[in-house]
Amino acid sequence: MEDYRTIILQRLEEQAAKNKQICDFFNSYAKLAEGVNKSKNVIPSTISITTDEGTLKEIAEVKEEINSLYRQKCQNDQTLIEANRKLMTYESELSQVKESIDELTVKHSELCAKYAKLEVYLQKLRHDNTVVNDERLAMMVTSNSLNDKKKELEVERIALMSKIRELNDKRMDMMQEQERIEIEKNDLAMQELIGQAAADTSLDEKVKAALNETPTDFGIIDGLIGDVLPQRQCEIMATPEGEVNDVRWLHGDVFATGGSDRAVTVWRVEPTGTCAKKCTLFGCNAAVTQLDYDRDRRQVLASSNDRNIRLWNADTTRLISTLSGHEDKASCCKFYQTNNVVSGSYDRMIKIWDLQNPRCIRSYFPGSIVLDVVGKIDMNPTMFISGHCDKKIRFWDGRAKEHVKDVTMDARVTSLSVLANGLEMLVSTRDDLLSLLDLRTFRTLHFYSTEMYHISTDLSRCTVSPGGDYVCAGSSNGSVFIWNKDSTRLEKKLFISADRSILSVSWNPTGSGILAASKQQTVAYWK
Repeated sequence: MEDYRTIILQRLEEQAAKNKQICDFFNSYAKLAEGVNKSKNVIPSTISITTDEGTLKEIAEVKEEINSLYRQKCQNDQTLIEANRKLMTYESELSQVKESIDELTVKHSELCAKYAKLEVYLQKLRHDNTVVNDERLAMMVTSNSLNDKKKELEVERIALMSKIRELNDKRMDMMQEQERIEIEKNDLAMQELIGQAAADTSLDEKVKAALNETPTDFGIIDGLIGDVLPQRQCEIMATPEGEVNDVRWLHGDVFATGGSDRAVTVWRVEPTGTCAKKCTLFGCNAAVTQLDYDRDRRQVLASSNDRNIRLWNADTTRLISTLSGHEDKASCCKFYQTNNVVSGSYDRMIKIWDLQNPRCIRSYFPGSIVLDVVGKIDMNPTMFISGHCDKKIRFWDGRAKEHVKDVTMDARVTSLSVLANGLEMLVSTRDDLLSLLDLRTFRTLHFYSTEMYHISTDLSRCTVSPGGDYVCAGSSNGSVFIWNKDSTRLEKKLFISADRSILSVSWNPTGSGILAASKQQTVAYWK
């Protein structure tokens, strides 16, 4: 502020120094004008008084002096005009300087106010920065403490998991030992009964021949004899508890069931047509949703609502591996290629697992709940198929990152079953309709339906006869419907009870015998 005042005073002093000469000039000019006026008034009287030569000479000199004064006056007038012009210019510049000073003063005030605000804000930021640094240090201390605690808990969790596995193995071994003891007791009792019943058959050649022709191991009857429509209901078996979600023939007269009892139960069909429990495969912590069987390696595969896939040895009943990785209920699983398994889940993920080194080797995200999968397809060993809630059937190549083809149905796809020739596939949808799909052209060849056929749930399973002559599915009214594959004619209707909704059906690999699992703890067998 002092600098501006000094500048103004200096400029005013310079202007006063310049104007001093002009003021002196104005004063002299005023005196000259006054003298001229006096001379004008004196000359006439002088002329009238004397007319001598001396006076005339003086008059001439006065006139000459007057002329000189006039010339001087003109010059002074011109100088005055120029001085006025310069004065106006200086006044204009001075006013501009004053305006500039006023503007700069206002800006200076604004900058001072802004500077004061910024100073306050800077102090606040410094304070906040100090607080944040203190909090950061406190958080780092807390984080380090939590990390240490996490490591301790992780070590404890690993120890507990190991202990749980050991206890589960012991529990399973005890259960399997108990099952083995029960089976041995039953076998001993059966041998005693057979011995008593066969004691007097030596004289009956027909009975002897029948006994000689009866196989000792019913599991080896596994070849396809031909598709035979069942004629009679042999037995209705009761399971320990809850729904029976899936049933599947393993080989010959042996089949397995899985459901809400959190176990896979293996049954054997006796020569009399009755079914007896052979063994139980333990390990699941929630309901079993689907079963599959590998005849070459005699292994049973099961998906469960506890998000895991489990594999057992069918002969030793020992749990081989548990495949963990799904984030929601595992809805389906199938064997895929030689040492792989494919599974689907409610987490909208499809996973391929390696059985030699139990781990997930590839994951797919189709974006919809997976309700069923098909793994082994003879036409293309690398292909697998999935059915979804978004009404789509997706075809996958295990070597690709995305599905290679999709087909849209009219409702949710609940079940898929590929025929033995690998060229056609039976599709069950939630609109109470079965469809036969050509896997070469991806076109629908036939539809199967009837007035009384109603699907029970999103996980209702259909099947195709081993010879490919018939298609079969269960209904919510306790009936099993069998259609001719080529003519789509309803060939047979099997009935359990109106209050027993059928969830799954399975056709014996020999072509003779059908199993149906229901919600009401029962499995029906027709032959």
